[in-house]
Amino acid sequence: MPHLVRLILCLSLASSAYATDTLGQAWQEAAAGLVGDAHKYFITQSGPEAELGQALSFLVIQPKTNANLDRATELLTELSKRPVTDEISQAARYYLARIAHMHRQRVDLPGAKAIYDALIADAPDSFYGSLAQVKVAMIDLYDPKASNQELRARFDRLIPVAKAIADKSARRDLSIILADTALYFEYGDDQALALLLQANQAGITQSAAQADILVRIGELARLTGKPALAREYYQRLLDTFPRDRRRLMVMENLASLPTAK
Repeated sequence: MPHLVRLILCLSLASSAYATDTLGQAWQEAAAGLVGDAHKYFITQSGPEAELGQALSFLVIQPKTNANLDRATELLTELSKRPVTDEISQAARYYLARIAHMHRQRVDLPGAKAIYDALIADAPDSFYGSLAQVKVAMIDLYDPKASNQELRARFDRLIPVAKAIADKSARRDLSIILADTALYFEYGDDQALALLLQANQAGITQSAAQADILVRIGELARLTGKPALAREYYQRLLDTFPRDRRRLMVMENLASLPTAK
């Protein structure tokens, strides 16, 4: 739910042209995690934004039922028929893919990927087009049926995508996914390090995630023989997160680095 709530808030801020006072309050309730209360507001309103709010709340309110998913699908399908340049249409298409990808008991990965791919083709630089690129990457890289050779080819194709993706948060997420893939399949610590640096440059907003990235960059820099870079990121961790549980390890690794000549 937190991921969905953050996206709901982003849509609320980005689509202010559609908003009314009541709808604005509904988005704020949803962003605060009070999706049931938000739903009560949405169903009293009419128009595309209210219908989108109803659909998204149907995905979250408890109990989760097939009837709620079916109603969300019905609303989103109608909204997806709006012009491809319309952000509500883009959001509707993205969440239709998410229903197939995540919400149904029997997931439909090919169906989800087809919707994501069409959204990317129509609106590649949009917020939801950027998010769709991350989801397609996850489907492609986590495919248990793909050979190691095919997975490596997909990884290589995604490297320039991660650099060019329009939305910074999507760039960050895709860069981290690729870094994890590089480490898991042993594509090279240098490659993983470059991707984590790219993710960090895109911006890490959550404190725990930022601390993790600093430590990971420091460790990979140390392992790949880049003591100056390791020292920089270890020190950032120590300066920024004085209560982090890894401080002792970081201090020991920092002390073990060769001194600059």
